[in-house]
Amino acid sequence: MKNITIIMTAYNRKKLFEETVCSLHSANASFRLVVIENYSTDGTIELAREMRDKGIITDLLQPEKKLPMLYQTQLIGIDYVLRDSKPDILLLTADDFAFKPEWFNTLISWYSEAPPNVAFCSLYKEPDWWWNAIYSTLKSDGYKAFVRRTVPGANWAMRLEDWKFIEPKFREWVHDGQLDVNMCEWVYKNNKICCALDLAEHIGKFDSLYGNISYQPKPEGK
Repeated sequence: MKNITIIMTAYNRKKLFEETVCSLHSANASFRLVVIENYSTDGTIELAREMRDKGIITDLLQPEKKLPMLYQTQLIGIDYVLRDSKPDILLLTADDFAFKPEWFNTLISWYSEAPPNVAFCSLYKEPDWWWNAIYSTLKSDGYKAFVRRTVPGANWAMRLEDWKFIEPKFREWVHDGQLDVNMCEWVYKNNKICCALDLAEHIGKFDSLYGNISYQPKPEGK
C-alpha cells in the first residue's frame, strides 16, 4: 500500500497554501497532488498555476463556479481522481496544515496493518474539546493513533474501500457544514471508528474561511 493521492482545497490563503504544499513535499516521497482552487482573489491561483507548471502540483482544477462549502470542493476532487485511478489511500486536506516530514512513511506504515473497522483517520490530532473525546488508542505497525469521537473533515485519510463505504452519506451531506461531525456519528453507529495520527499542525486555525471557532473556550454549561 504505497499509492497516495492528495486532494487539497485552496481559497484565498496564499501563504498558508504555499506552506501546506511545501510541508507535504518535505516527506521527499512520490504522490499525486490534486488542488481544487475555489476562485481566489489573493494570488493563490497564480501561485498554484506556477506550481503546476513546475511539477510541484500534479493537477489543478477549478469548479464551474465558486462553491460555499469545503466538502463540495473535496467531492469535485474525489470524483476527478477516481475517474481514472484507484489510489490505495486518499488524503483530503485543506490549505492550512503543516505536515511533518515523516507523514508519508508513517501513514503508509500505519495503514499497512490498520484494522478494517477504521473508516478514516485524520493526520491532525486536535486539542481536546467537548465534542471530540478520546476513546482509546490504536497501534498499527508500531504507530499510535487516537480513537476519537470526531476528527476534523478538513484533514481525512482513507483507503479506497473506506471511501466507498462513506460515499453515499458524503454525497447526501455535502452541503452541510457539519458533515464531519455527522459522518463520525454515523460511522460509530455502523460499527466503525475514526482516528487521529499526530502528523500535522493546523497553522490556519485562526484564519478559518468557514467560520470555525473551535479554538475558543468551551461555552458555559457544555
